[in-house]
Amino acid sequence: MTYEEIYQAISKEMTDVFAHYEKVVKPKVDRTLKKATIFPKRVTINWKHPKSRNTYTYYVQSNRRGQWNNPFMSVFSEYDGKYGKELLVIVPNPYKKELLLNVFTQHFYEQYAARFLKENNDYYHIVATFLMRNTRSASMGKDLVSLNEQQTTVPNYTKESMLTIDGLGLGLKSNRGHIVVYKTFVSFDMLFGNQYQKIWPIYLYFVCSLAIEASPKEGQLINTLYEEGAKKMQQIADAENLSKEEKSKLIYQEYKQTYLRLVKYIV
Repeated sequence: MTYEEIYQAISKEMTDVFAHYEKVVKPKVDRTLKKATIFPKRVTINWKHPKSRNTYTYYVQSNRRGQWNNPFMSVFSEYDGKYGKELLVIVPNPYKKELLLNVFTQHFYEQYAARFLKENNDYYHIVATFLMRNTRSASMGKDLVSLNEQQTTVPNYTKESMLTIDGLGLGLKSNRGHIVVYKTFVSFDMLFGNQYQKIWPIYLYFVCSLAIEASPKEGQLINTLYEEGAKKMQQIADAENLSKEEKSKLIYQEYKQTYLRLVKYIV
């Protein structure tokens, strides 16, 4: 099946999938989370659609006791793709009647586990962790896709780069924007020089905005940390006595320090 065919099949069942969650799954999950004594606590429940027999997995996680009645919830469905198991994440689009379908390939969640999480867990947990940590992201289109990758084309899809607080997701986006296929994950220390030069000013501003949103009481301090880091990096970029290699190395060091100062206010 093509991704478009999968999308159409899933769309027809989404009303049933979310209705089953509200009526059957949520009450069970609420009871489990309310009684939990160790957090984070996650609950995974599988359900087969009575007509199609398609299996959907409800993944619910509460990171702290006070969050038990408002946990993270996502709906997954598995698909055996050409290059291994793929995880389909179904997301209701609040601005349109249609759904958003995020496809995470096996290569993506293997690379995210290895390059960022530094652990090898089940793929539901890996992708759910990515989604929980990166509820906000910024589409960069083709800007951060390598030149070699841009030379290959896929009908009805464009190359896509997605900026998150953890790194860069790379893949494909349908021309309608209703399907995104995440093919791999790249940590920031692995970016090519031209990618990195484009990313650091945008990225730090992005992380700063998320930090202020997550910790509004510390907004003034967070903004000061951001401005100080951005100023130092710009000074390095403008230095006339440094080579491109030296600039890149020093900018990365300063970026990393600023990132660590900011991200602690988010997670």
